Parts: sequence; structure tokens; C-alpha cells
Amino acid sequence: MPLPDGSCALAGYQSRLTASGDTLGSRYFGLPNDYDQFTDVRPSANGGLLPCGVIGLANGQQQQGWLLQLDSLNRVQWQQRTPVGSAVPNFVFYRCLALAGGGALVQGSRLAPNRLDVFTDLYMAAYQPNGAGGAAANWQRFTSPPTTDEPYGDWDLSTRGELTVSGSIDFGHTLALMRLQLAERPYVPNLCQTPPQAALGFAPTAGGDSLRFFALTGAGPRYAQLVRWRWDFGDGSTFDGPPPPPHRYAAGAGTAVRLTVTNNLGCMATAVAFPFALATAAQRALQASFSVFPTTAGAGGTATVQLPGLRPQPPIAASCATPRASWCGTSSGRRRRWLGVPLGLSGLAPGVYSLRLLAREVTLVKRLVVQ
Repeated sequence: MPLPDGSCALAGYQSRLTASGDTLGSRYFGLPNDYDQFTDVRPSANGGLLPCGVIGLANGQQQQGWLLQLDSLNRVQWQQRTPVGSAVPNFVFYRCLALAGGGALVQGSRLAPNRLDVFTDLYMAAYQPNGAGGAAANWQRFTSPPTTDEPYGDWDLSTRGELTVSGSIDFGHTLALMRLQLAERPYVPNLCQTPPQAALGFAPTAGGDSLRFFALTGAGPRYAQLVRWRWDFGDGSTFDGPPPPPHRYAAGAGTAVRLTVTNNLGCMATAVAFPFALATAAQRALQASFSVFPTTAGAGGTATVQLPGLRPQPPIAASCATPRASWCGTSSGRRRRWLGVPLGLSGLAPGVYSLRLLAREVTLVKRLVVQ
């Protein structure tokens, strides 16, 4: 079971592991001569755990359903055991689920007294802590199965309180799908409360016709790990993995490059950069001389473009695009020398844009912020 800090919890005996399998902490419960087992464990509020299962007594004829609330340090906050005795039905809890109000929902079976192989009822209940180290059932539901064999199945409680139960019983006796409307709501851990961090950098190769990209990332919470890197180079090509090989742009870079990372909790983050892959020294010199001021322009105002060294040529289109490549407008001008050409920004909403000049020699790109 994944936990919000990026670690995992195991049932059987209670254990916490990192995503790579290293043990963070474990604890055994019960007495040496008893048969005790956790059949399920779920995350609960404040980094806690909610295990449930069965306590089997040494006489081999009696067992109790068992529910515990542990804090983030594996200390027992409260626990509940079903009654036990020679004339009392036996119980087993198969599944449990933490509730938004601090209680727990359990599913299991009721068995005949002094018998561990005769299952008389399917059992569901909602427990609430009583403030004295235990818990009390707000409600209980018993459903008689068609046979006395052990049932198997699964369940799901939606955020609207719809409980769906399905399963089967040994020897081919199938249970019909059952759906209940409950007043309780599940506790849903925010696995992406601390999302991963994505950043990327780039540098030209020695030949100047390709870019080498590198990732600057963080997995998010303490024990999380990144499991996927997805690169979109903006020219229709992609790459999966942390260090892509040098990337060559056939027509020069100018579109946004995106790096999306995913951690083991399924949380994602995306970084966007606007690299410039210039094939020749002359093109690199043009990019170096390309300037826009102010770098942060007011909405509806004007940005001034300077590009000394550009030789005379037909009108040059200047385009602004968002990182998602949705075009926001185009203006053009014929200049012998681009030394202070104003570009109107009317109609551009506040945001980060890629300003592109489509010169004959090369496409030049600059970052522009409108606020």
C-alpha cells in the first residue's frame, strides 16, 4: 500500500518499506503461541496506518477479528477485538478502510463457535474510537452466504459513500454484486501533497549543431523515487529517460522543450524551456545579439527588439506563442537594421511567451514576459 511520504506499508506483520525495498520500520504484535495475522493495511490521517486481520488463539478453535489504529511511529492509538469464547462466534477481518471522521470500515466473516472452517455470515461494520483505547461499532451488517465455505472478494468505497462489494465462494458459488449507500466517507490520502520537482538545462555541443539536455529534478516527499522521465523536444520527437543523447534540430530550435517526470506515487511535474540550437557561428552570433526590452512588458504595451548585424532582407515576421504553441498574433516589418523596432503587445494576456523572429538566416527565439 503506497503512503504519502513515498514509502509502502505491508500487511502480514506490520512493516514500512522504501520504494526500493529497504525497511524503514517494522513491528510484531501478539503472543508467540498465538496465530496472529494482518490481512490488510491502509493509510490513515497524520501518517498513520490502519491494519486489520485475525488473532488465532493457541487452542486452535477460536479466533478474533482484529482492528488497530497506529500512528506514524507504529504506536497503537486504539484497537478493537471481537469477543471470544467457546460459545461465541469466531470472526476474521479481511479488509479495512480508514474513514474521514477518524473511524474505520471493516469487512470479514463470522464463523461458527469453536469452528474455523464453517463460515456462517459475511460481516461489515463501521467502527469509531471510543476515547478509551478501543472502538465501538456504529453499525454492523450480517449477510448469509449460500454455503459455509470461505468467501473471497473485494470492495471499494467511493468519495460519495457508495460501497461496492463483489466476490465468490469456494466451489464455484458466485456472490452477486452488492452496492450500499453509506453515510461514511473514506479517508483519501493526498499522495501528491508534496509533488516532484522538474527543471531542465541545456548546452550546445562542441560542433554547435546540437543541444545536450540535462534534468534537475526532485522526487517529492522523503521516500519517493522518480520512475519516469519524458522529454518532448518540440519538433515531433520524444525521449524516455533521464539523460537524453544530444539532440539535433533540423531547422534550428525555437519551440518549447518539455520535461515531464513521474514519481512512484503517480505524481507528475513538467518543466518548460526555450532552447536555441544554432548551427553556425554566424547564427550563434545573431542569437547572442538578439535582445528584447523590457524583458517584462506590460499587457497592451510595447516591446522593443534589437538585432544588430542582421543583413537587409524582405519583411521579417515576429510571432509570440505560449508554451503550448498556440499562436497569439504576428507582426512584421521591413528594416535595413533592426535597431530598436517596436512590437505592439495588444491582445496578449499576461503570461510567458516565446518571441520568434523568422529571419532568412535562422529562426531566433527570446523569452518574453507579459504582466
